[in-house]
Order: sequence, then C-alpha cells, then structure tokens
Amino acid sequence: AKGTGFGGARSSHQDRKGKSKAEQAAERQEAKHDSKLAGLFTDMAKALGARSILLNVQNRGNIDESVAVFGPVLALLRNSALPAALEDLLRNDSLMDVAARPKVYLAVCQLVKAIASYKFLCFIMDMPLEKEGDTEDKQGGNASASTSTSVSSEPVPTATNLSSLLDKLRNLANTFARFQNQTGTLPEASTSSSSSASSSTPTPFPVSTSFWDPLAAFASSFSAPQAARPATTQASTSSTADSAQLQATLDLCSVVISAATAVGEGLTLARSDGTIALAAQRSRPRGRRKRRRQEATDARQVEEIVLLDQEALRKESGLAYVKALGPCRFESMAMVDMLKQGQASHAFFQHAQSTTGVIGSAQKRLLRLGSEVSSLQSCLPVEVGSSIFVRVDDERLDLLKALIIGPEGTPYANGCFEFDIWLPAAYPNEPPKVQLMTTGRGSVRFNPNLYNNGKVCLSLLGTWQGPGWDANKSTLLQVLVSIQSLIMVPDPFFNEPGFQNMLNTPAGRLSSSQYNTTVREATVRHAMTAQLDNPAPAFKTVIQKHFHLKAAEICRQVESWVSEAPLALKFRYSGSGLRGTRDSMRSAYADLQPKLNATGTAMRVASSSGGSRTRPIVL
Repeated sequence: AKGTGFGGARSSHQDRKGKSKAEQAAERQEAKHDSKLAGLFTDMAKALGARSILLNVQNRGNIDESVAVFGPVLALLRNSALPAALEDLLRNDSLMDVAARPKVYLAVCQLVKAIASYKFLCFIMDMPLEKEGDTEDKQGGNASASTSTSVSSEPVPTATNLSSLLDKLRNLANTFARFQNQTGTLPEASTSSSSSASSSTPTPFPVSTSFWDPLAAFASSFSAPQAARPATTQASTSSTADSAQLQATLDLCSVVISAATAVGEGLTLARSDGTIALAAQRSRPRGRRKRRRQEATDARQVEEIVLLDQEALRKESGLAYVKALGPCRFESMAMVDMLKQGQASHAFFQHAQSTTGVIGSAQKRLLRLGSEVSSLQSCLPVEVGSSIFVRVDDERLDLLKALIIGPEGTPYANGCFEFDIWLPAAYPNEPPKVQLMTTGRGSVRFNPNLYNNGKVCLSLLGTWQGPGWDANKSTLLQVLVSIQSLIMVPDPFFNEPGFQNMLNTPAGRLSSSQYNTTVREATVRHAMTAQLDNPAPAFKTVIQKHFHLKAAEICRQVESWVSEAPLALKFRYSGSGLRGTRDSMRSAYADLQPKLNATGTAMRVASSSGGSRTRPIVL
C-alpha cells in the first residue's frame, strides 16, 4: 500500500498544498451543503421557538389537548429525514471534525434545544436509533463533575438514541474545555465568562483539581520566548487567527454542553410524568403496524436460527471482550514520574525533556493537542479482532504510549506491540515521532516497515515516500490505524520495496509463507510470551485481560501455526535466534502455554483484591 513500504509519488494534479482539484471541489461542495443544512436547522429551530401557542398548551397540562396539538407535529418530525440527519451528525466523535463545521453544529444544538423545550417533542431525542452504534463508553452523570485522574470512562450500553449520542459529544467538549481552562490558555473573553460566579447558569468549563492542574506547568513552557526569533507582522497575524480559532472552538464546546444539558433536563421531566410513553404511543405510524408485526415475526424466526450458528456465538463473545477492554482504551498516568524513577522507559523522554518552547503558535498547538486527546477517548478501535490502546502522561500531553493488538488473520495476530510516541515542538506542522519498543531487545525486525531498532517506516511519519503528513488533516489516530492496517498485514513480505512484482507467483508465495512463519515465531516469543513475563507497565492490566479472555483462541491459533510451519527453511528472516521451523515453533508454544494458563490465576487474584472479575470467552 502507498505510504508503507513503497510507491506514493505526488500526483501532477495536486497543488502545492497537496490537494488535488477534485479534493478542492469536494470541499467547496461540502461547505455549500453545510451552509444549506445549517440554514434548514436554524429555520426549524426558529419556527419551534416562535410558537407561543405550543408553550401555552404545554403549560396548561391538558393531556387531550397536548395530544391533539403535539401529536401531528411529532408524527411529522418522527417520520421525516430529520432524525437520520441528526444521527449522522451526532455520531461524529472527532472534536476536530466538529470544530471544522461550526455552523452546522451550532444549528444542530439550537434545534435540539428548541425540541427539548417541549416535553411531547422530547421523544425525538429518546426514540430508538435505526442504525446500530458501536459499543462505546461514556461518563455517567454530569460530565462536568468528573475529577478522576483517568480520562477513560465507565462502560455503558451502546448509544441507543440521539440523546446518548449528544451526551458523548458533550463528554468530548467537556474534556477539551477542562484542558484549556486548566492550562491557562483561555482567551480573555472565555476566561471572563467562565469566571462569573454570580451567574445562575453553571459554567461549561469546570475547574478540576486532579488530572488537568499539572498541565498548567506544561502549558507555561509553550509560552516561553524562543531565542533569535524576532517577532513579525505575519507571526502576529497568525497568532491572532489561532486565538480566534481557539475561542470559536471553546464557544462551540459551551453550546454543545448547554444543548446536552437542556435535552437531559427535558427528558427527565418528560419521563417523570409519562409524556415520553404517551408520545411514543400516539406518534407511531398507523399504516405500518401490520407490516411491522410481520417483520417482527420474521426477525424472531431468523434470530432463532442465527443463535445456533457459531458466528453468532463468536459475536457474543466479541461483545464480552469489548465490554471488558473498552474502558481501558485511553487513560492518563504519571508516566514522567515512572520514567524518572526507572519504573518504565520511553524512547523520546530525553528529547521531550530537553525541548523548551514551541515552534509556531502555542495556542494552535494546544488547540490541536486538546482536541486530539479528547477525541482519542472514543475513536480508538477496541474490537475482538484487533485493538489500539493509548496512555498519555498526566503532565505532558505530548508524551504518549500505544499498544496495538495484532490483527487476526496476520502473523501478528493477538500479539501485543508497544510503541513510544512524542509530539514534537512543531506539532502539528511536524508529524509525530513513533518508535516500536517490541523488538526482542533489538534482535527482531517484525516487518519491512518495522525495523529491529524500532524505526517505523510510514509516509505519514515522513520516514518513507508517499502521501505525507498534512498539518490540517492528519492525526495521531490516523498514524496508529495506518500501522495497524497497512503495516500489520497478512503478507508483510510484500511490503519490502521491489517485492511487489512477486505477488501471485510461486516464488512469491513460497517466500511470503516462509517469512510469515518466522514472524509468527517472533510474535509468539516477543509479543506474547515476553509480554506475559514482563508486561509493559503502562498496559499491564490490558495485557493480562487480553490473554486471559482469549487464551483458548490463542492456543488454537498457535497450534495451527505449529502445524503449518515447515520442517526447514531455505531462508532465515526477522533476526537472530528465530528459525521458523516446526520444532522451533513447537518450542515457542511450549513456553507460552503455561503462561497463558497462569493468566486465569492472576485475574482471580485481582478479582479477590477488589478488581473486576472477567471470565474467559469462547472464540
């Protein structure tokens, strides 16, 4: 694939910024679409807000009158394209994307607040979604009251209505707002507005005294002047623009929090007096009852058949895996303290310590760091087939670690690969620095793009030719997903430059098979057994849970690798001490198996000491 091991010269149809004419046209079309959509939502909000007759009916509290007046309006809204449009927008769990479309999301918040002002219409925000949402986590209760030192949240059921989607968006806005408030980088308008204690409206930027406080020291270093860098009019203009962008994002966060609060209060009132149940009954489309009854019967018949299928059992087990590890996807920790005490290591710690000041706009950097960190809480993929976990230092948002569980169907399947990450002083104008730490102490090259010295060869990181880092669009999440999906592939042999022409040839298939055999052994020895012996401190709980829950599957997987391994290899790959033969694989499995069995004991000990107990799943 382009950007991993080969290919990727810039197209002649691209301009100096790397955007093709087609991309520019698509952006203009999207902006025009957003403008029309924002106008439509604003008009609907104004129409609902100007109807004093509706408020009068609601205030009188006559049920028959409310049904007669609100019933047709609710039925019209429920059967229109509005719920689907709101769902598509509220499913966006990237604060960067939301901030890039402020007009649309401001209009959405205005509309949902207008809807929430009528108890009967609140059912729009509470009715079940037609699309299936991903299993996510969200903070319970009022997100503004959180004082946990971990940014991760408690597991809750999958988002089932528009209100729960809005709550997730509020959590992102709260996280970003708290970070900006505690770093002391708020523009004056935001600071003054959030500090007025006499206002009856609660501040959308609560002051937390645990996780975000230490970031003030980190942020102060961003403001340090750089030597031999005279101020220019252009720099001043850029700083003003960045300050305006930061203020606009904070204002949008405030509006999102306010809208979610209004919807929550409206639903509470509507549920307490039974209005929601009445609205659900009276707004149901009458012409579809017979067809829905038939569909329900058919669905039950299909469900009874599917439940007998092994694939359905696997999906159920997959949900159990996601439920157990989903809350661990993103957390903060005292990484710097652990590094100073020698309890952990980080490839870029010395670089981070010696770097002072910021190259470029400090506000732009903080805006980007805050939005990316808040988005990682919900965007990181945690699936039974492969997952990504991230840890960030609770004093420095530019110092991170990542753990990628190797994707199934590849020679990296179920292995735990640790990466050290540093966001340099010029970030986001400069790509992140990433280094693989799972290398068998420098003895194994897991992939043509993953060197035994830890170098990660990826065009996004500027370490290979191809589509490079875009300061406006590229993200750390994109880098991690690219490593997971473009480097950890079923046939990594062909990532080597020049080997692509061997695809679908007998020689290519033989070489790829033997290469995979050696990588499999390396995965078992260094990404499984070594991680069980000495788990990465930042991900110890994740690693233990992963191997405990998937022990049976991993045993079957490695047994199949042993049976597929050749008796001898014509070539040796991936480093010293790895033969990739059947005897060598059998020896690696013999070392792994008792350690896999011991994970159950470790998890039972954690459970008896107050931890959450998880049972192995059958996959």
